[in-house]
Amino acid sequence: MTLRGERAPKITPLADGKAIHVRSPAGTDYVFLGPTPFTFREDDLSFEGTSGLIQFHGDTLVLALGSSGRIAARNHEVSEDRAALRTWSLKP
Repeated sequence: MTLRGERAPKITPLADGKAIHVRSPAGTDYVFLGPTPFTFREDDLSFEGTSGLIQFHGDTLVLALGSSGRIAARNHEVSEDRAALRTWSLKP
């Protein structure tokens, strides 16, 4: 459900259905979820693992892993043997 007057998010499946790209008024999200580890690469984005998230909301970048893996975007990276979350400001 969307708020009155707000555009509905655009959702695009990726990685054979193991990932989605969500564009909404709030920003852009990449969500990764697979039953076994997989790899995704697109432009300056990359993911290796079973679950993770890349968020671009305003000037903020969030990289998250739900379990062990590696995730990267715009020259920032998180690589851990467990769940992890990192946030960066993209302001110049």
